[in-house]
Amino acid sequence: MKQHKIAVIGAGSVYTPELVTEFFRDHGRLVPFDRMALHDINPRRLEIVGGLTQRMARRQGVPAKVTLTTSLAAAVKGADFVITQMRVGGNQARYLDETIPLKHGVVGQETTGPGGLFKALRTIPALVAVAKAIRAHAPRAWMLNFANPSGIVTEGVLKAVPGTRMLGICSAQVGRAWWVSSALGVKPERIRTRSVGLNHLAWIHRVWVDGKEATDRLFKLPDARLRKTGWDPALLRAVRGVPIGYLHYFYQPDEMIRHAKRGGTRAQKVLKIERILLKRYADKTLDVPPEELKLRGGSGYSVTMSTVMAALTGRRSVVVPMNVQSKGRWPGFDHDQVVEIDSRLEPHGVTPLPVSVPHVSEPQMGLTRHVKAYETLTVEAALTGSYTKALAAMVTNPLVPNARVGRKILDEMLRAHRKHLPQFN
Repeated sequence: MKQHKIAVIGAGSVYTPELVTEFFRDHGRLVPFDRMALHDINPRRLEIVGGLTQRMARRQGVPAKVTLTTSLAAAVKGADFVITQMRVGGNQARYLDETIPLKHGVVGQETTGPGGLFKALRTIPALVAVAKAIRAHAPRAWMLNFANPSGIVTEGVLKAVPGTRMLGICSAQVGRAWWVSSALGVKPERIRTRSVGLNHLAWIHRVWVDGKEATDRLFKLPDARLRKTGWDPALLRAVRGVPIGYLHYFYQPDEMIRHAKRGGTRAQKVLKIERILLKRYADKTLDVPPEELKLRGGSGYSVTMSTVMAALTGRRSVVVPMNVQSKGRWPGFDHDQVVEIDSRLEPHGVTPLPVSVPHVSEPQMGLTRHVKAYETLTVEAALTGSYTKALAAMVTNPLVPNARVGRKILDEMLRAHRKHLPQFN
């Protein structure tokens, strides 16, 4: 059985112990690997998080060699899989992404609205550098991206470095059968679903039970049953889909703004949790992920990533939502625009499944096209450093109420993030 090299870029993230959990299970047999390179530009964080990762590998009896490096070239050289999970500017930048828009009465969130725009502007150039390193040192490697906003940055990299074997991955749809199984009153294993949309903007739009289509049946359920999905039944019938959680920012922005102002932004909580976790990780007697890691969230990351990699290495074929270039699989989008659609993953590659346009409702299609226009403008701004393109992206974002507010937010965030936006300086 072939052994693989895995590189993790941004391994100083406190998520890393969660990410590698599934890789280390059963002595590393799920995804066979004999080398794992952990890379980060912050040597201190790499030492702390990487040290815990190495101790976890030893505890699990993983024979693979786990190394730490600040050299991007060394990390990716000879790799079969390069996992990217970087956060340019750290959670301090996330705090700015979330709080500056809120001052102007706009949703403050790290992957949607103005916050998502600026996270993409910072992240795309960094990931382009990774893709170029892969081309130079591991041209056949898969670049598996977890860095948010995953769909936008995947589109940016694939436009800047064509031919990169890259997938944008998100765990937001993990367990999606559960969302409709309780409403339908059947076990999740009897259900098959299809989803459509963009990263953090997707809906379950088709459902089968025991191989028979049950989409109409789902939306005809009594209100009490449909509420088990966590959404207003009238909304579900109107959009003819079950949205993922991030759609709350689009369907209920005022409520989300009030919640953030009342309870504080997620970044404020994360900064505190991160300090706690780094202190725990630094304990050299610790060789398992601490309980405090559950406070950080992201419990589906390791399962999602190991599922993808197991399929690409031939352990089992799967169909899961991936952020991939449309390439005609979803009519109405340019071939090089990235969409999040169900895709079949197998050893020879990835095959996006065609989207049946008649089954995509007008509310789904309309919002998707609107947000896709914003995303593509964001990619152009990130790659060119064009203020005009950045402003166009800002005022096109459906969460920005008008051009005056959009320009105020843009100018303030450009100043606040200047250090991490060299293309605009």
